[in-house]
Amino acid sequence: MTGPFETEAEARQASSYRPGCDISAGNMADLLAAASGRELGAYDRRIIAWLAMWEPEAVAVVCGLIGRARRGGAS
Repeated sequence: MTGPFETEAEARQASSYRPGCDISAGNMADLLAAASGRELGAYDRRIIAWLAMWEPEAVAVVCGLIGRARRGGAS
């Protein structure tokens, strides 16, 4: 995930989800990748599972924000 995203189409393209695949599985993979290297508690995992049910475009934006925040950059 990168971003910032200007359009929903950009966010959709950045997502791991592809038509015909399980949306929550692709979203879960993206969210866990964004959280990689960080210790996760039970509540963290519960919220990640909840977010995995969102639209792939929304998850891509959340993952992009996490990634940019971890890098400390504005872009």
